[in-house]
Amino acid sequence: MADIGPLGFQFAEIDSELTNEAVATVRHWLENPGEVTRIVDHNYQLGQKHFSYQTLAELLDSIIRGR
Repeated sequence: MADIGPLGFQFAEIDSELTNEAVATVRHWLENPGEVTRIVDHNYQLGQKHFSYQTLAELLDSIIRGR
C-alpha cells in the first residue's frame, strides 16, 4: 500500500484481487503464530511512531511555531 507500506509496516496486501502471494503470506502467518506476534508488535511500534497523538502534537507544534 502506497500510504503505509513505505513506512515499514508488514501486512498481506489485497488490492482488488486476491493473489497467490497474499494467500501464501496469510497461510504462513497462520502456521507461525509466534511470527504474527512479532509482526503485530513491529506494526504497533511503527503506528506509535508515525500516527500517535504525541507525534501529531509535535508536528502541529513545529508548524505553529514555524520550526
